[in-house]
Amino acid sequence: LSLLVGIAVVNTLDQIGIHGASLKWPNDIYYQGKKLAGILIELNAQATEACHCVIGIGLNVRMPPEQAKLIDQPWIDLSELSNDPVDRNLLSATLIKELHELLHDYEETGLSPYLSRWFELDCFLGKQVNLLIADKVKTGICRGVDERGALLLKCGEQIEEYIGGEISLRLAD
Repeated sequence: LSLLVGIAVVNTLDQIGIHGASLKWPNDIYYQGKKLAGILIELNAQATEACHCVIGIGLNVRMPPEQAKLIDQPWIDLSELSNDPVDRNLLSATLIKELHELLHDYEETGLSPYLSRWFELDCFLGKQVNLLIADKVKTGICRGVDERGALLLKCGEQIEEYIGGEISLRLAD
């Protein structure tokens, strides 16, 4: 689900004239190697009921200088990417519309129809990365994702699937 939401955010940015954003598995949006947005999804699932979720999207629109000092990684905000101030109402409305359309389709079809878009936007595709899983580090070549959203990591001659973890911001040496 976080992969689909990432696609929706990038599609929205494209629609409002901000092009060039990319995705970092499983839940970040980047622009030229700097974090632009993050996604958090909270699930509440019961065996006998429909799954409910809350989707949180933190998108850097105009970072206050005092907040910027607290960030320990490269970042960027939309105010740096546009000559004109970003209209938050237009951004919000466009994002809600895009999410509504993609989530409806996702419920019917799953992630498979969106895999080609993910591959277009994956900022680590074909690159050597470190995958952080709890206190372990797995190094390999990022080969994208499968239809379940699992990260595909080429380790030696094998492709391994991971459904949890985080690709480190630093490429492996």
